[in-house]
Amino acid sequence: MGPVQQCPTYEIMRRDEAVDILAQVLRSVRLSGAVLFRGEFSSPWSLAAPDSRQAAPFLVPGAKSLIFFHVLTQGRCSVAVGEEDPFELSSGDVIALPYGDPHAMGNPLADNHTPLASVLAPPPWPKCPIVVHGGGGERTQLICGFLHCDEALFSPVSRNLPFNRAFKRYAGEPPASWRKTAKGGDLPAGR
Repeated sequence: MGPVQQCPTYEIMRRDEAVDILAQVLRSVRLSGAVLFRGEFSSPWSLAAPDSRQAAPFLVPGAKSLIFFHVLTQGRCSVAVGEEDPFELSSGDVIALPYGDPHAMGNPLADNHTPLASVLAPPPWPKCPIVVHGGGGERTQLICGFLHCDEALFSPVSRNLPFNRAFKRYAGEPPASWRKTAKGGDLPAGR
């Protein structure tokens, strides 16, 4: 048995300090966003979302692209982005697509996807739309939305982001605002 090695020490940042730094960064890049719709799906279902450059002009006039995100609040689904292998998401997982790439989601993920535009009416919406789709089997609920940032500021940031980013489930219960939103309550106020 060799000598015991000393573990490296790390400076720990308090949560409120981290939130302060994040808030400053978000203010400086003028990030905005919105929830697009709530999805209530039942297997089998498989939807395809377009490249955000197609949706951006309808959602944020003057925008060239958007970061799509999806929060899985119940159930599970598979996600395919570009030519990457599909991967599984389950309740509590979040995926962000920093380049707004076209993608497909489903349970199970099929070879032929229903275009999102065929189940989601075009804006404007008087309130957050609820998309109900599928074959009546296992339930999956999603909150789908986007983030937008001024192009000049966003470009240097986006070049350093991974192709897509999945954040695995959080510990414990989802935040109360997510639970309320997933059940059809009021959406958190956007900025």
